[in-house]
Amino acid sequence: MFFVPVNEPADQPDPRPRAQVEPDGKFALSMYGDRDGAPVGEYIVTVLWEGDGGLDKLKGQYSAAAKSKLRAVVKEGNNELPPFRLN
Repeated sequence: MFFVPVNEPADQPDPRPRAQVEPDGKFALSMYGDRDGAPVGEYIVTVLWEGDGGLDKLKGQYSAAAKSKLRAVVKEGNNELPPFRLN
């Protein structure tokens, strides 16, 4: 999972906030270090769910910022985001 800033310039280099989702659906974002969070802002959320043979179980529906309809807002302090509904 990656959080791509909504107003990110096309030539913006990494790093981007990222997370590995746990089996229970929880995740903690990392930017530069382990679980250090993300800058305040609006994000497009991309998700790649690898299945057998490395294939995306979501068939690319959320794999790129241009396609994903998932959004998140990171505010100052601790954040608890509502669950993302993946079809």
